Amino acid sequence: MAQAVGGLPAPVLQLLGQHGIAPESVSALVLRGDQVVLAHHAERPMQPASTMKLVTTLVGLEQLGPVFRGRTELLSNGEVKNGVLKGDLVLKGGADVDLSGETLEAMLRALRLSGITRIDGNLVLDRAVFNPARGDLGQPPFDEAPEAYYNVIPDALLINKNMLQVDMRSDGKRLQLDMQPALAGVRIESAMKLIEAECARWEDGWRLPQAVKQADGRVKVVLNGTFPKNCSKTYSINVVDRDDYIDGLFRLKWTQLGGKLDGKTVEGSAPFDARLLAAHTARALPEIVRDTNKPSDNALARTLFLSLGALEADPVLGSRPLPAMPGQTTHARADGAVRNWMRGHGIDDSGFVIENGSGLSRIERISPL
Repeated sequence: MAQAVGGLPAPVLQLLGQHGIAPESVSALVLRGDQVVLAHHAERPMQPASTMKLVTTLVGLEQLGPVFRGRTELLSNGEVKNGVLKGDLVLKGGADVDLSGETLEAMLRALRLSGITRIDGNLVLDRAVFNPARGDLGQPPFDEAPEAYYNVIPDALLINKNMLQVDMRSDGKRLQLDMQPALAGVRIESAMKLIEAECARWEDGWRLPQAVKQADGRVKVVLNGTFPKNCSKTYSINVVDRDDYIDGLFRLKWTQLGGKLDGKTVEGSAPFDARLLAAHTARALPEIVRDTNKPSDNALARTLFLSLGALEADPVLGSRPLPAMPGQTTHARADGAVRNWMRGHGIDDSGFVIENGSGLSRIERISPL
């Protein structure tokens, strides 16, 4: 094999040059079995981009195991009298990446079939398995598209990844919108201007949408920018506050099943004496790993990384929380889990930096060695 500066093959150097990339900006290690075929700055930590997902998923499979499943629970310590739950209903998140509107509806149907028709209390959202519970709050946008799916920062209780699918259809005079899933108390409207433009380039006129909380507590999602005339497109956005999203979805599904919720939706934790009313478990971890790596799904990778610092496998339940370690964040524990795995396999973690496990980061670093 032809070799050139630093051991990189001439065709690789040519491609780097065509794209303005200096050879010093690349590290590479090529092995054939245990034999080193090529080493170029192999000891130098570099930005791995989405290949960091291979680290996250490999460690996840070995540390959590193939039986690991994220879990969601409905709990309460209230009594049920004449179909009325006298107390709060807790929706407890456990990094269930398959939690969707359909699975929530199935859990609520089980609640309804148990004889409960009315909840005389609040809906309590328990995300406490991760610390902090809302890692997305206060974070500056990573780029110019914070509403995009690839930018979702997960918590332990994400339903539909907090995404709204927006269907936009225009003729020559008006733009028709549809939003899925439907959410009680949430509506969508357009502030977009219809223009003469190619439908294929509709994103040129897209501007950051807004979720505006009204005085009555309702939410208005407003689309901004321009949109081509006689064009049909579908796009998914993450703009509605997560509590509002779950509140709207829960109330809609529960009402459709003939139920009533008297109280508000609030954040909190399940009481120690709460009993299980309904549950859902995600698919087994190998399936989640496949769906993480094949499409390079950032939200799944980030959830798996945090799970390393918060959960362990349970052969019956799917998963259970790790024993609490006061003062330690979930990220710190997950970082430690990855480093311990590396050291246990004789891998030097000097220079290794893992921010969220997805590669969507400007500070993550890893070397080929």
